[in-house]
Amino acid sequence: MDKKKLKIAIFTDNFFPAVGGTENAVYNLATALTELGHEILVVAPNYKNADDSKYIFRVFRKSSIKIDANNNYALPFFNKKLYKVLDEFNADILHCHSQASMLSLAIKYGKKHKLPVVSTIHTKFSYCYKDSAKLNIIVKPMLKSIGRKLKQVDRVTAVSYSMADEFKLYGYNGQFDVIKNGLSINSFKPIEIENIAREKYKLKSTDNIFIFVGRITKVKNISFILDTLQKLKEKGIKFKMFIVGEGGDLPYFKSMAKEKNIEDMVEFTGKITDKHLLASLYYNSNLNIFPSIFDNDSLTIVEAAMYGTPSITLMNTGSSERITDGQNGYIVQNNANKMAEQIAEILKDKNRLKIVGENAKNELVKSWQDVTQEYLAIYYEILNQKKTI
Repeated sequence: MDKKKLKIAIFTDNFFPAVGGTENAVYNLATALTELGHEILVVAPNYKNADDSKYIFRVFRKSSIKIDANNNYALPFFNKKLYKVLDEFNADILHCHSQASMLSLAIKYGKKHKLPVVSTIHTKFSYCYKDSAKLNIIVKPMLKSIGRKLKQVDRVTAVSYSMADEFKLYGYNGQFDVIKNGLSINSFKPIEIENIAREKYKLKSTDNIFIFVGRITKVKNISFILDTLQKLKEKGIKFKMFIVGEGGDLPYFKSMAKEKNIEDMVEFTGKITDKHLLASLYYNSNLNIFPSIFDNDSLTIVEAAMYGTPSITLMNTGSSERITDGQNGYIVQNNANKMAEQIAEILKDKNRLKIVGENAKNELVKSWQDVTQEYLAIYYEILNQKKTI
């Protein structure tokens, strides 16, 4: 059977102008699908400063409520305008990238119109809820509600195998497919970027330079990074650590760096919107330090790899799944002493470190075009099973 071009409605509680991995994933998937000739409608929360004119796909903004400085969540009910937009779009399949109100809406609409629903999990919600819920007594019911929703969809996908244990907390024991996130591969040439960060931050090619890129929040385990850096300093190792990003816990970590007497060795850059500068920091760094337990499949590991910078992560985390220890990156125990010892050992052989970085570049970088083909295979499989195409 010839594969026709599809109409795909993508539901998400996380989209631009908010900042995060899910926002990027939805944008890149919608863009890649559109470039292949499929018709895409993204249903996303409304933001006051949202500008959807720059996208090559259509975006419908759902009435929403502000949760924090970065996130708006869609209100959990339909209105006539949303129904009209969806009815006129006449989707073949619904794909939800959120487990909050948008998944409920997708399931409800899918049942009414007999449309298949795919649900992709990007986040370990047990960490989110424990971090944000004031009463732990409500965390378990919130997680179980996700499980009940997942049991109602046609296919569940996740971005890491580490979600298996997370799903058990939801009460979901069904099968799921793992599709790793991709990357928009448009890297700059070294000659274009190598001196940008060096000049701005007065760096030398012989310096020990580390980087972390992400939201500045406690769930990212940034305190572990600072503990590790303190121990490196105690070993007499000089370095410069760049912590790139913004978030509500920034003052907390700045204070922690000062308490550990490493504030002169740690640069909190804030959010970097200059792509050349960020690429230059990646390129000039020896290691991307990413000890997050919360993240399923952080793109910063792939972004760093694109510029030949290997990552060091913790054992048994989603972020470590791409890495072969000592081959294209490093994996250590969840212990700051162990990580400091490993980094100290790594820095003794910069030639080997460069080889590991090149291996990361050759082995870890995966394009969104490849990822999109994996999702399309699932769409067509489900639709063929339902005999709707």
